[in-house]
Amino acid sequence: WTQKFQEMTSISSYTLNKFRSWLDKKYQGDINELNENWGTHFSQFADVAIEIPIDPAIKGEAKWYDWTRYNMDRSTDWFTYVQNELHSVNEDADTHIKIMPRMFMDDSRSGGIDTEALAELTTMVGHDAKSFGSENIRPGKSSKWIEKYAYNWGIVTMFHDFMESVAPNKINVNSESHFLSSGQWRDLDSRTSYVRSVYWLATLLGMDANMGWFWARDPDGSPEDRLEGDLDFFDPGLGGAFAGSNNMQPHVTNEVTQVMFDLNSFSEEIIELREQRRPLRLFYSETTAINTNDYMTKGYELYENL
Repeated sequence: WTQKFQEMTSISSYTLNKFRSWLDKKYQGDINELNENWGTHFSQFADVAIEIPIDPAIKGEAKWYDWTRYNMDRSTDWFTYVQNELHSVNEDADTHIKIMPRMFMDDSRSGGIDTEALAELTTMVGHDAKSFGSENIRPGKSSKWIEKYAYNWGIVTMFHDFMESVAPNKINVNSESHFLSSGQWRDLDSRTSYVRSVYWLATLLGMDANMGWFWARDPDGSPEDRLEGDLDFFDPGLGGAFAGSNNMQPHVTNEVTQVMFDLNSFSEEIIELREQRRPLRLFYSETTAINTNDYMTKGYELYENL
């Protein structure tokens, strides 16, 4: 994200030295093996250098893999530290990280987020899985799904299936559910049938709780100050989505309430459905995802066809 704006694109000496230590451990102190993999001539691990931002052209090479894998590990190390500090003063405290599903669903693995490791780390599964009930309003985003489906269900289903696979016994909390009209799609008359369907779908696949996203108003009912005046945002979802928020769509808010009553009424049956044996398994390889340009794209195509 920051690379797009040419900001925060370098790493600190601490990060570089930690990377060197990580490489030393991975290669078991054999600098010759690293040089063979990287095509370099470093005399010791303390001399290892890497250009950041790393060139996407070397994706699939050992240097790309090592940096990407390290970047994931250092992020997991940081979250582990934070959780350990919390548990040092409150050992029973629950922890949760809002993982953006695109960190798993997209082909890129350079963002430093290991979705599986973080799901295993925290006491609760966390994310902000989303769905689209109409065309995406963000520039350059595809809405090709409209040709086949009533709504875009793919992120909800595949991401929840994965999270249930790696952390099946943990509470699954969507702390920023983007199921309703908001920042990426806007429909002033959202269908109640869509609302009911998407909440049932997510819950059947593992979601235990969610906090819905909406655009607030000031106490007098007027739009928030930040939405007044010049709305020339680079992302139209940031400034122009207020009119499509569910707090101006009582039929949507009512449907969310009613579907929550229903989901809780059938909670025992829902759990039984979740715990059914799943005879079909899809093998997922993080190593391949790191090294391959279209691994997740093809993986989703397979998932969709199944």
